[in-house]
Amino acid sequence: QELSTKLTQGSIATTALALMEDAPGASSAQNLILPDHSNWEAVTAAHILAHLLSKSTSQAATKAPLVLGPDMELPESAATLIVVCTSGAFSQSHMLRTVMLAARSGMSHVAVITDEGFRFPTDNFLNDNQALVASLTGTPEQLLLILKRIFEQSAVSFNASGSDESLVKKAAEVAERMSRATQFLDLKDLDIKGPGEKDLKVSSIGGKHMVLV
Repeated sequence: QELSTKLTQGSIATTALALMEDAPGASSAQNLILPDHSNWEAVTAAHILAHLLSKSTSQAATKAPLVLGPDMELPESAATLIVVCTSGAFSQSHMLRTVMLAARSGMSHVAVITDEGFRFPTDNFLNDNQALVASLTGTPEQLLLILKRIFEQSAVSFNASGSDESLVKKAAEVAERMSRATQFLDLKDLDIKGPGEKDLKVSSIGGKHMVLV
């Protein structure tokens, strides 16, 4: 039975940290996965990847991946953020805000794309999303820099409906990419509006990583 089917039936969803702030290890999680919660396929891919990565990091609970819920804050322990890139993901406020918070905390990044319809943000992003961007930040140009920085390194493709063998192989590729993720530029002055910003340190934190899926 393939992993995607198992997940839909709920048999592996509990093997990775759950979508709850009080999940075991959530407050000390080092590896995070950020899906677009308006897209069920993105959430499914996030849990499949979390399951596969947790099998290779079971020796340390803090290294087991945490799938972030739409209202969850980044724990101060966060070192790696895996962002699930799907069509329309960067038109969702929770996606953009979390990416900005991760960048401001000094995390690094790797991109993993789970949707063939995903399109990389271009210079027209700010014009196409003026109202959304204005509600999130007073420094829109820095948001665009963050999004472009995310994709300076080649992305990893992750097809959640693929065979178990291909999923394991791609998860291993994500894990390897996490070990050499590129850090964001110094964005200590990044302006972020809305909930969550007060809980993050403004100064850069060396050695943290952000990974995108």
